[in-house]
Amino acid sequence: MKGILKYHEPKHTWYIEYQEDDRIIRLDVKRNRIEDLNSVGTYLKVLDVVDFVIENTSEFPYQWAVPIINMNGEAPIPTAAPQVRYKKQFKLQLWLSEFPESYHEIICDGYDTNSAGYWYFYNNNENGGRKYLGAFPIDRTAIYEIEEIQTEY
Repeated sequence: MKGILKYHEPKHTWYIEYQEDDRIIRLDVKRNRIEDLNSVGTYLKVLDVVDFVIENTSEFPYQWAVPIINMNGEAPIPTAAPQVRYKKQFKLQLWLSEFPESYHEIICDGYDTNSAGYWYFYNNNENGGRKYLGAFPIDRTAIYEIEEIQTEY
């Protein structure tokens, strides 16, 4: 059977509406069924047309609508969206003097100074070490702007 998946916000319940013998029938979806399907990568949303079966029970409400996944190849099975990971980084605008360029932008995980008088900029690697991106003399470098951003990795 096919029906339209809907959500009742005040009661936080899912239900399916389908047509049978010129009347619209509404059946509640079996508890936790949508969450179970979401946990395996089948993301159903409001107003999706879904295949379902009716499960009879011995207690109220006596019948549940149970959405099912179409496995006969008619439609592709939805898959989970790839998980995107983000990390916090800094976007720095540098003003430089006595260099071929007077303006430079760096996106990095961190920055610091050392006793030799240099700003150094780095990204963290997966082993906890640092990969250095560049170094500029403190006396010829001005950090004009620092912005925290989220980047994918």
